Amino acid sequence: MLRAGTFTGSIASIRLPAPNDLNAQADINYTEEERQGGMIDPSVSGLGWLFGGGFIIDKIRAPFDVLLGRRDMDERDTTFKDAGFRKFDYSWTLVPKNKEDADQINKIAQSFQVLAYPALSTFSGGAKIVHPPIWNIQILDTAAGESGIYKWDMGPNICVLTKASVKTANNGVYSTKDNYPAATTISLSFQELEPAVRIDDTKLVSRSQARNFGGRDNDL
Repeated sequence: MLRAGTFTGSIASIRLPAPNDLNAQADINYTEEERQGGMIDPSVSGLGWLFGGGFIIDKIRAPFDVLLGRRDMDERDTTFKDAGFRKFDYSWTLVPKNKEDADQINKIAQSFQVLAYPALSTFSGGAKIVHPPIWNIQILDTAAGESGIYKWDMGPNICVLTKASVKTANNGVYSTKDNYPAATTISLSFQELEPAVRIDDTKLVSRSQARNFGGRDNDL
């Protein structure tokens, strides 16, 4: 189930079969930085203050370091920079059984295309636009006859739709008497609206949810 909404309420709810392939991407970014300070240095250089300063000791030692091929220890560490926004990709190939199915598929495809874009603000005389809808994505497990969140939906938090691709038939081939596509492939890419934060070992929530000590359950 994919539900589009604004900050004032829901504007669309689209139900599709769970795709066979769920693609979730998490990129964690690090930098390489030289450590500043830290534990006591027991080396001769670290004891340089006993002999008038480390600078003098380094000057005395420098020729020997060159002869022996020695250099200063690499003091860089891999340091956390930020967590990239998680991305989720979904794809469906929908095959209509009749014209009514084809009309419904066309409506779904058009909705994804249109709702990916910002809207014109009605109070700005054409000078302002409104942020595109945000999306709530859930896979409902109805196998047992009861609706519930399917644990393998990868737990996306509130997302924005970054790409909506629609491909009709196979290379544009139409093979139905009413001239509608024999199959339509819809591919969607989403990105979470806010960075994810781990609040325990099994749950990722959005930044806003973390600040409110809440969030939806997931099994990542």
